[in-house]
Amino acid sequence: MAGRSTLCPYRDYGDAWDGDTRLLRRDIRADTNRTRMPEPVWIGPPPPARPRRIVSLVPSLTEALAALGLDDETVGLTRFCVHPAGWKQRKTIVGGTKTVDVARVLGLRPDLVVANREENERAPVEALAAAGVPVYVSDIATVDDALAALRDLGRSTGREAEAERLASDLAARFAALPQPAAPVRAVYLIWR
Repeated sequence: MAGRSTLCPYRDYGDAWDGDTRLLRRDIRADTNRTRMPEPVWIGPPPPARPRRIVSLVPSLTEALAALGLDDETVGLTRFCVHPAGWKQRKTIVGGTKTVDVARVLGLRPDLVVANREENERAPVEALAAAGVPVYVSDIATVDDALAALRDLGRSTGREAEAERLASDLAARFAALPQPAAPVRAVYLIWR
């Protein structure tokens, strides 16, 4: 990593996961005060300064890659990555978020894979890192976490200015939302 700034700590993969195959040992949800941002986890070797072959294992991060203008650089995604329109038809499908085809990912020769703590299973992510692929594992529980992940993606892909503009715009839009006088009960349904 000499000569390259560290985006965030690289850890041995064994330190990143606990007994549950989908959870990082660090449980940020236990920190009700949210006094610090969660630390993203990098596993495998450091990524190049400007990755040219990116595989996304997370629908929301696929959309972030698109928003950062990384269409040409993104070569693979999951079958659940349905946005932006047209990407699913033009990119290689590498399985589902929980059923990643490691051989197919490796066949794409990625120099960066983006994953998520809750979205992806341990075994395929671990296999990719063990094969020498740099893997960014996001950990998003709040709007601030999502903005931090967007900025991390910008830094790790050479699109820092674009990421900062997008994150600042999103933060301003959230700040402009009316604040309820009392907590509001809500349910958020994903998919069907």
